[in-house]
Amino acid sequence: MAIGLAAAAPVRVIECCSVTASGLAAASTAELGLRPNNWRQGKRDHVLLERVSEVLAGVDAVPLPTEAPNETQLTILDIGWETGQLLATDCWLAEAVRTAGQIVLVTTATTPGMRRAGVAMDLLASHWQPEKIALAARGAHRKKWPRGLEHAGGLTVRRVLDTDRCVAIPEDRELAVNGLDSRPVPASLISAARQLLEPACLPSDTSEGA
Repeated sequence: MAIGLAAAAPVRVIECCSVTASGLAAASTAELGLRPNNWRQGKRDHVLLERVSEVLAGVDAVPLPTEAPNETQLTILDIGWETGQLLATDCWLAEAVRTAGQIVLVTTATTPGMRRAGVAMDLLASHWQPEKIALAARGAHRKKWPRGLEHAGGLTVRRVLDTDRCVAIPEDRELAVNGLDSRPVPASLISAARQLLEPACLPSDTSEGA
């Protein structure tokens, strides 16, 4: 959601996970009700939030999103499914990832997190070059990473780091405890999200990502 708040209006954030895993349930400042195909909509400033209203047994059960209210808006898909599981299907969400204007891979600035990021990038390799993927690493800034962490994800992660397409997502203790709600999103997160929208983190053939 921070990317949506950092971007220019209009923006739509679609949370694609099951209702049992939703992180946006309390994030809206205005609820807009239940839409067709079991999508529940809400509003937060200039951002339209959509989340699934039912339990999903698998990624192929994610319903088609509602029609975009504005053809020129930025649409952000918060995938919420394991990469291998997603790409093993022929559902609309997998196709959306394969053809997206930008991919932002979120992980943690830890050895296990970098290893998972490396595996995910390898799975995406048939559709995306590592240089076209931005990495959002939650935790310390890269300059403060322990020795060896940059290499924990293998060559694919290293290529992303070498092209300066990694943005540090700072830890926020209050947000970690309370989750997203109607209170303001920390300015440090908005600032980090804004970096993901800068040209350095966007594919060279587009000015916006989706």
